[in-house]
Amino acid sequence: MMEWEEVKLGDFVQTISKTYNFANKEKVIFLNTGDIKDGKFLVNDYSSIKELPGQAKKSIRKNDILYSEIRPANKRFAFVDFDASEYVVSTKLLVLRVDSKIAIPQYIYQYLTSRTIVNRLQYLAESRSGTFPQITFSEVSELPIALPPLKKQKEIYSIIKSLDDKISLLRQQNETLEQLAQTLFKRWFVDFEFPDAQGQPYKSAGGKMIESELGEIPEGWEVSTLKSITNLLTRGIAPKYLEEGGISVVNQRCIRDKSINFALCRRHNNEIRSAKSKLIQVGDVLVNSTGVGTLGRTAIVKRLEEKLTTVDTHVTILRPKIDKVHTLFFGYLITTKEREIEYLGEGSTGQTELSRIKLGEKEVILPLMEIQNKFSTALKSSLEKVAANEQQIQTLTRLRDTLLPKLMSGELRLGE
Repeated sequence: MMEWEEVKLGDFVQTISKTYNFANKEKVIFLNTGDIKDGKFLVNDYSSIKELPGQAKKSIRKNDILYSEIRPANKRFAFVDFDASEYVVSTKLLVLRVDSKIAIPQYIYQYLTSRTIVNRLQYLAESRSGTFPQITFSEVSELPIALPPLKKQKEIYSIIKSLDDKISLLRQQNETLEQLAQTLFKRWFVDFEFPDAQGQPYKSAGGKMIESELGEIPEGWEVSTLKSITNLLTRGIAPKYLEEGGISVVNQRCIRDKSINFALCRRHNNEIRSAKSKLIQVGDVLVNSTGVGTLGRTAIVKRLEEKLTTVDTHVTILRPKIDKVHTLFFGYLITTKEREIEYLGEGSTGQTELSRIKLGEKEVILPLMEIQNKFSTALKSSLEKVAANEQQIQTLTRLRDTLLPKLMSGELRLGE
């Protein structure tokens, strides 16, 4: 391949083990192997340096590549594209620094995270004896790469980045649509400004309000309990975790921003019959039921990455009775009650638990089914857009994964 040079990664990539300087620091952001996933930083909270674990030692800087030594197939890697002076990372993360005179760091990150290389490193990790499948920098440094000139690297990187940017934009659109849906729910079912028969905001237009156990509510609405409008109200299983195979398990860590972050889920190796009655479905709502500061967090199950997905004992499944409550309304109803659910927790300051009985007795305002249906109709176009975006994200991801190795190997040249 003219102008392409066959080299090893170790010829221009170093592993950095510079100890973080904690002088004059009270708090830092600590990244462990589980705090990065497939290019994303999952944690940005500050921790007191007094509470940091022993492996919190390495410093990083902009343009570094973070790559977990353990199980490359888990995709615990990320590119540092920001000022990282406040970050300290685990000794279990390789900190890779690229000689920018030879290669652009972003290009090497794309190479290291391509499906072909991840599979190769996973094979090497599994070939070693030890408690965990693990790689070392010596193995990374021996990886062969057909390195084009810097100009070509930038062009290839630009193509792949354009796909990544499109995927990111679609995800941002979905987040905005979700925020608008939550705003509409609040206006209709908290402020009681749903459209009346004349299309006017109900309460502002003088709609009749009646007294209830939960204060004034629109005429015809009622106060119910969660157990009265759910078919299922149960905790999950006590899983035996493993890395591959089995079924996916949603735990406390997976529930974030009123949705499920499947990247943080783990796997369970029990036979399926041990979890069969507790497999989650689209339309369920999951409630984090233990912990301090996280109890009460909710997630609407809008999609399943895998058909066989359950939850662990720290999470409660709520499944609506469709003859009592519209599934879409039910999901938003529960997610607006996070703070109230948190207050139902019992126990010490170190650990609180949410009783299923208390949760079931939780009183909620139940609108007329006609209004719930109108809410669903009002959100129809937004939900269709979200679904279309999700489909496009999957298509673009497949395209990216197909193009990347072909462009980097020179099998597919720019312009072809």
